[in-house]
Amino acid sequence: MSPAQQLPDWQDPNVYESGRLPMSASVRRECPTLSLDGTWKFRWFDSFTEREGGFEAVKFDDSGWGTMPVPGFFLNDTAATEIYTNHGYPW
Repeated sequence: MSPAQQLPDWQDPNVYESGRLPMSASVRRECPTLSLDGTWKFRWFDSFTEREGGFEAVKFDDSGWGTMPVPGFFLNDTAATEIYTNHGYPW
């Protein structure tokens, strides 16, 4: 490819953002600090097609779900089956 030819953004490995606003965060001083640590509800599905919808609803019945500590690692803290390979897990 000659220097005059330019790749489209979606093909150019040097382009990692396009048309995005600058990153920012805001903190309200009157709000308490939010911690995500604690015990979370957790449910494992063997297949994506078995998942339940509507779990984000306030009145959703999650009484049959398990729990896991956060921070944690779900393979150690749940009944999920670890998959051993000769390659590392992708991060």
